[in-house]
Amino acid sequence: EKRREIDRALLERHAVEMAVLFTDIVGSTAYFEQRGDIEGLALVKRHNDLLFPVVKAHRGRVIKTIGDSYMAVAGVPIAVDNHAERMADLALDMLATHNRVVKEEDVSMDLRIGIHSGPVVAGVIGHRKYAYDLWGDSVNVASRMESTGVPGEIQISIATRQLLPPRFRCDI
Repeated sequence: EKRREIDRALLERHAVEMAVLFTDIVGSTAYFEQRGDIEGLALVKRHNDLLFPVVKAHRGRVIKTIGDSYMAVAGVPIAVDNHAERMADLALDMLATHNRVVKEEDVSMDLRIGIHSGPVVAGVIGHRKYAYDLWGDSVNVASRMESTGVPGEIQISIATRQLLPPRFRCDI
């Protein structure tokens, strides 16, 4: 009964405004097929190892990595007013870091990035292994921003664009 109360308290969080970012390395599957799993994994590991400090520098939080994909946020678990700006700056730095890695490794891969801002429900789930995660339409929209984006580009939703200061140049 006590466990059920704790679970309910963790998941009954109010929806909070935040910005969520998804990335995907376009071309990594072909790289794995050409070079093999060990070389492919080494490249993805190097890539991820270089991106974690970039996320931290922008005071974002990596929610999860799945293979060569990232999910990062700003605005949860601690609310911030400039979550969209943080994620946009993060996306620009991630793209620059990615481009540096592929140039140094002499490989042909692009990073595709999507960002959306909106409400989510955030909480901890799990029984043996706890995980902090996000749920809601905003997560789905951010994922679609990434998956329908152009390789080598950052695609943002209208909701995110409306929150960005004028210093960001966005093409329509």
